[in-house]
Amino acid sequence: MDFCEQNDIDFVFGLSGNGTLDRAVEIVADDICTRRALAQAPVLRGYAETMYRAKSWSKPRRACARIEATSLGLDIRYVITSLAAGSAEHIYDALYCARGQDREPDQDAQGSARLQPHQLPLAARQSDAPHPARRAH
Repeated sequence: MDFCEQNDIDFVFGLSGNGTLDRAVEIVADDICTRRALAQAPVLRGYAETMYRAKSWSKPRRACARIEATSLGLDIRYVITSLAAGSAEHIYDALYCARGQDREPDQDAQGSARLQPHQLPLAARQSDAPHPARRAH
């Protein structure tokens, strides 16, 4: 992240959840769980954001959370970003989740392959497999 920031490169990276992040979005998560239960909906999704600084980081950064309440429990996924603009929903769904939708390199006019920024490997990539529910509501 420091390298990206020092070189004016914006980023959206997957981030493992932890107790500090979970507590930061707890009010929003509880609201989503309550509204899902009252509506008896199979699933309800919402988003939240907070500033977060891991001990090894040089400064706090914007963390966006995708919060999904289901009848099986709660699933929260986090991303960290350098982007100041855009909602947490846009950062997570349109930017982070879209990174894998176009995996083939683009072809330029001469037919040679060019990789787009979202096609480059990430140093620490989260699994796309569903995570078990973190807490039941």
